Amino acid sequence: MKKITTKIAVIPLIAAAALALQSCSRDEAQKTASGPEGHGAASGKVSVTLLPEAPKAGTILRAVVSGEDALVRWQRNGEPLEAEGDMLATSGFRKGDVITALAGTDGAQGSAETVLQNAPPAIRSVTVSPRPFYKGQDLNAMAEAWDADGDNVSFSYEWSVNGERVYEADGAVLPAARYGRGDEIAVTVSPSDGESEGEPFRAVVGKTENSAPKFTSAPPADFSGRFVYAPSVSDADGDGIALSLVRSPEGMTVSGGVVEWRARDEQKGSFEVTIAADDGFGGRTLQTFELKVGQ
Repeated sequence: MKKITTKIAVIPLIAAAALALQSCSRDEAQKTASGPEGHGAASGKVSVTLLPEAPKAGTILRAVVSGEDALVRWQRNGEPLEAEGDMLATSGFRKGDVITALAGTDGAQGSAETVLQNAPPAIRSVTVSPRPFYKGQDLNAMAEAWDADGDNVSFSYEWSVNGERVYEADGAVLPAARYGRGDEIAVTVSPSDGESEGEPFRAVVGKTENSAPKFTSAPPADFSGRFVYAPSVSDADGDGIALSLVRSPEGMTVSGGVVEWRARDEQKGSFEVTIAADDGFGGRTLQTFELKVGQ
């Protein structure tokens, strides 16, 4: 009986040793297939994320890849691009373009794609004419914009006078009747490509300058004995006008807006006359003419 019991006890020990040897062999094989720690399995999948989430033409795309050593290749609408690396500049691209990033190493691949969204237009410049400007003149605004997608751009205008919006002027022109001397003028221009609006651009035009008076009459061509001339002068600001003589023959006077002169017998020849019109706000205009006596 003892011999039989001894044989039965040896068999389980041999079987257990064989099972342990098989387990060690499987663990060693798995380590060899996985490679060094931190590099991932050769048969694994690389994760790729594109940023920003809603890119537009002209932005820079970045591919965030799970594998540090993964090479990133790019495609545009299915066609390979020469660019490599995790950054892609999209200048010259258009809305609707499908951008794909392919990344991976031997046996591990991943990809991500995004569609370029509409890029709103941007104001480049706003010019207002005429410059300088005076009361009684229409002001015209001209805007220039850039659109990354090549879309046609339209503009909306918002004029303000002394900080108050002029609701009657909603186009590129500010009518002359909407402002006066000394008023501060500004215009805000907003671009649109039909899908989205760009950032508004505010242009400070400046302060309306004083309008100089203007002579609207000419002196009489001939006179006999006594010269009388009442100059006609207009002023866009509605200012009162003061007349004065800058240059004149002896005895000539100006009073009540009338220039008078009676030539003496000895006053013969040509005489230059210059009349000044002042509006009291720095606006001054001269009118010069010649009088001939005894010729």
